[in-house]
Amino acid sequence: MTWPLDQPPGQPQIFYGRVGSTAQGGTYWVKPPGISQVYFFIVSAGGGGGGALLAATTGSGGGGPGVVTRLLMTAVCVPDVIELVIGQGGAGGSGATGSAGTNTLFIALNTRQTLLTAGAGLGGIGTGAAAGAPTVTAATAWINLGQMLSVAGGAAGAGGILANNGANSTAGIITGGGGGCGGGNSAGSKSTGSLGYPDVSIVQGAGYTIFAPVFLSTGGNGGASFIIAGNGGVAGYGSGGGGGGAGNALNQSTGGRGGDGLVMIWSW
Repeated sequence: MTWPLDQPPGQPQIFYGRVGSTAQGGTYWVKPPGISQVYFFIVSAGGGGGGALLAATTGSGGGGPGVVTRLLMTAVCVPDVIELVIGQGGAGGSGATGSAGTNTLFIALNTRQTLLTAGAGLGGIGTGAAAGAPTVTAATAWINLGQMLSVAGGAAGAGGILANNGANSTAGIITGGGGGCGGGNSAGSKSTGSLGYPDVSIVQGAGYTIFAPVFLSTGGNGGASFIIAGNGGVAGYGSGGGGGGAGNALNQSTGGRGGDGLVMIWSW
């Protein structure tokens, strides 16, 4: 099975995050009878973009992406019921650093043991720096019973200085947000597409998500800075929100919200 193009047989069950979900309030996957293999595809939540302060000359950094984790397990090693606590995207900062997303957890219902933790994306810095890299999914005794690969998404872009655009995000299956532009008449940055799919090209544009023929998600674009400071774009699933453009004496910018996580599960 070649990452990330090939998929297991059949159609997956897809689980999305629930507002207010906690370690005791997620959603549940029930193992079907008579199967031999289970394949988990986990996209953790992205971080929110930073927002620039009043009269700032530097745009804010884009929010960081989550991680993409795939895990193939023999069905006999998988609990009958797993609680899925799916992470929520971080809020964009308003004249401040964006919020990190929340982690995605797998919890065995019968023992309440945490089987897997997928780290979420970090928030973009209000004063210009892009969010740092998320924590990839660590091996546990349960994960070691299967085959796992966990990778961080494409890096977020840093904010621009003075009249310079912010940096574009780096291509990936999921991506960080673009950086907000610096003070002056400059357009925002782009969130970069991957695998031949387009960049997010509209200033302050929202990221997008596609599910077929491959899974791909982009972060939000960075905000522009013309007469007023532009806000960052919201992200697709698992990607980072765009950083806000540099503020002026009248207004500050707000970063885009990070994308929520999701989980896809195939069983056969």
